[in-house]
Order: sequence, then C-alpha cells, then structure tokens
Amino acid sequence: MQLVRVATKDPESAKLLVVDLAGLFGGEQVSLQADGEVQVRLHELNGELVQTLKAVECWLEQSGIASAEVSVNARWYTVEHPECAKTSRASSRSDRSARPVAVNDWDGSREPVGRQ
Repeated sequence: MQLVRVATKDPESAKLLVVDLAGLFGGEQVSLQADGEVQVRLHELNGELVQTLKAVECWLEQSGIASAEVSVNARWYTVEHPECAKTSRASSRSDRSARPVAVNDWDGSREPVGRQ
C-alpha cells in the first residue's frame, strides 16, 4: 500500500477533495487530517496515482487554489492549478500550448501532469 499526501492550506475546501477521492477509491482509503492534509492509500502507483493527480487538479480548479503540495513515496511535488500553469508557461512560451506541471521539490524538475 502506497501513501499519497496532499497538503492543503484550506481544510474546508479539502473536504471537496476527500469526497472526490473517496468516490474513486472508497472512503476507507481516504482520510482528512486535522491540519487539512488529505491522505490517500493506493494499492499501486500507476493508474491510481494518475487518477489522484487528476482529482487534485480538478479540486484546484473548483476551489480556485493556485497549487498544492503532493507527497509520493516521501518526495514532495507541487501541482499547479491548470489555469495558473497555463498563464505562467504561456508568458514564457507563447507559441506552444501550456500544460499543467508538477514540480519536484527534490531536484526542481518539472513534469507534465493532468489532461492532455
């Protein structure tokens, strides 16, 4: 079992993420901590991790939050709100379509996430 943690700054809006994730994986796999951190226990990291990141991305859109910190295997990543990612990337590369990215806090690398 793999633990994915989503650090949220707003425990109230984190409840929306918990509902979405519980719908995907079942309520027993998802918990909301007192500090607003959402924890998801995944059986495997392949498809379930992608589903989790998409749910985080949708939650960011719904709540209007710019980004969230996500921990996978004790490594932290920043998942940006899709519109914020488009704005920041579009200004630097106006001739290409922008994609949301996760920033690896370990080495600063950026990887595309979410919808294609």
